[in-house]
Amino acid sequence: MRVRFGFRTVEINGDGVLTVNGRRIVLRGVNRHEFDPDHGRAVSLELMRRDVELMKQHNINAVRTSHYPPHPAFLDICDELGLWVVLECDLETHGFEQPRPEPWTGNPSDDPRWRAAYLDRIQRTVERDKNHPSVIIWSLGNEAGDGDNLKAMADWIHERDPSRPVHYEADRLARYVDVYGEMYRTPAVVRRIGQGALRPGELFYPLTEGAGDPADDRRNRMPFILTEFAHAMGNGPGGLAEYMRLCEEFPRVQGGFVWEWIDQGLRSTDAQGREFFAYGGDFGEDLHDGNFICDGLMFPDRTPSPGMLEYHKVNEPVVIEPGRPGHVTIRNRYAFLDLSHLRFTHPQGELAVPPVGPGERVEVPVPDGVTIQAELAESTAWAPKGHVVAWGQLPRAAPAPAVLAEARRTARQSAEQVHLGPARFDRRTGTLVGIGDRPLHGPRLALWRAPTDNDRSWGQGDAEYWKARGLDRLLHRTVSVEAGDVGLTVVVRSSAANSGCGYLSTYRWDSDGERLRLRVHAEPVGYWPERRFSFAEEMVDHDLPEEEHEELLRRHRAPSLARIGLLWHLPEEWSRVRWFGAGPGEAYPDSRQAARIDHFHATVEDLQTPYVRPQDNGTRADVRWAEITDPAGAGIRVEGDPMFHLAARRWSDRQLAAARHQSDLVPEPLLYLYTDHAVHGVGSGAVGPGVLPRYRLEVGAADFAFILTDIS
Repeated sequence: MRVRFGFRTVEINGDGVLTVNGRRIVLRGVNRHEFDPDHGRAVSLELMRRDVELMKQHNINAVRTSHYPPHPAFLDICDELGLWVVLECDLETHGFEQPRPEPWTGNPSDDPRWRAAYLDRIQRTVERDKNHPSVIIWSLGNEAGDGDNLKAMADWIHERDPSRPVHYEADRLARYVDVYGEMYRTPAVVRRIGQGALRPGELFYPLTEGAGDPADDRRNRMPFILTEFAHAMGNGPGGLAEYMRLCEEFPRVQGGFVWEWIDQGLRSTDAQGREFFAYGGDFGEDLHDGNFICDGLMFPDRTPSPGMLEYHKVNEPVVIEPGRPGHVTIRNRYAFLDLSHLRFTHPQGELAVPPVGPGERVEVPVPDGVTIQAELAESTAWAPKGHVVAWGQLPRAAPAPAVLAEARRTARQSAEQVHLGPARFDRRTGTLVGIGDRPLHGPRLALWRAPTDNDRSWGQGDAEYWKARGLDRLLHRTVSVEAGDVGLTVVVRSSAANSGCGYLSTYRWDSDGERLRLRVHAEPVGYWPERRFSFAEEMVDHDLPEEEHEELLRRHRAPSLARIGLLWHLPEEWSRVRWFGAGPGEAYPDSRQAARIDHFHATVEDLQTPYVRPQDNGTRADVRWAEITDPAGAGIRVEGDPMFHLAARRWSDRQLAAARHQSDLVPEPLLYLYTDHAVHGVGSGAVGPGVLPRYRLEVGAADFAFILTDIS
């Protein structure tokens, strides 16, 4: 039998920092279930290796084997290719948390009759896998409450294998573990943990304020790891950058594990032979959790989701950022490697970078406005030569605002229409119906989106709030249409039936004869009630200046919108999109680190993200201009003032919200185009914190403008 082995030392130093071979490490990890969309829990050796290769390619350096020891071959691959492993014992008693009369009544974790079984499980776990150098931490299990049997497991490990620390997420007072680990704490609380400011007895599950001197609580002097964070269900997670920045700021905050690696959807076909990924409720079962198990960074077929690309970016082991004017700063975040295995490139060629050591940085001159990539100089066991490890971009000059020529055209009226420059409007409603020879219908104010899994969270209640206000069924009533020598002014009230709130929008159109400008002022009217939220943990840093702290608290509590912008109906043959802005993939306010500023092009189909359960997706951020055309290049150009968010799809948001699977989406004979002034963040509220206050879109007035040009 061939055994791969290695030598390393895992220690917690006097400052409470987890080290390997004397170096602080940061776990940029994922929680991994063994899953194959075609074979369920039966995972081949080839697929195991592919998983580790994909993790390495996306800057993931650690895996928690949730919630059981994996197939031993997986650990062999981790030893070979290099991943830190938190190896978890097969133990979970989650069901006992449900009230019986009280939570955890009868939990085996504190029942002496179960002690031998608990010890047997941890002993078999350790004895089987103790020789794997990739395993650096033992985990007692997952969500099994607390009790003396868990302490007995920890005591046995400390005696049998003192070379590795012990972790367990439900030892929330850190009485018997060596590494303090918790789930889904907010960045604001993780900051306090990093500062050593937890109060003795303070708990999140259940929420307990705590009291006393923080110095008396041993958790404040231990390494902290987020056992699970950033629940990657559907569109999201948002806020990854905020978490990973805390690892840079506080030495004892040492990363964590996103929940989870892969969507667990089973490949299926419907009655028409269309393929989709099935989840809870698709098999005739009475009890199920719907799509709650589709909560991974990878789609079931192991295609990276936008969340995976975001995690790749925030985990980059090399940080490439602007330095002095005309220079870029390159910072090495590897724990052990210098940068000699990488080459640095930009569009004009290669950048000469010295072999910067771990933790060091260097400043290098570069051309203005370029994107620099750090690529593998040679092939490795997990990626080919040229694989992009990291990238950075020097800021581009701010775009000049779109302007019209001084000459203004007078709006002319006919029996049915108003004519202004190249545009035609419905005389009764003021709706734009065409530019030049191009049919075009709109705009309508848009305030809603097909809820994401995170929008549906119980903690912030955004989707529920939007639904209760009727934002998904707005009716648009034209208040006035005024045509004259300064253009056309249209006032529209947008509100749902039987709703006491809405928006009043003023659309001011003018033209220089060739282009059409629209200036919008939209303001809320009526009564917008308070939004219910129940995620009680603090969402705002406690040490911010008082005025900033209070403002963010206000935004956290404020009524919200999904978006504020315009919806247009375009001809279905307008299937090509070019834009200058953030891309190439989707980006939202709190999940946009992976987007760079450049020129991009795509088909409308390419703009869609195929989340297992359909939901809002595909928004492109910071768009300066976009052209939506037919294959021959005829269509319209939209310029923003300021920049805008762009989305285009072949089905309405209501159809998107009603679908259970991608195969349910049926293209309509038109194109839905969104040009949004602002959009709501995505957060991670399906489990854990929702949208952080700075990324929330609150109900309020908005002013924005667009210039539209006919493209022949």
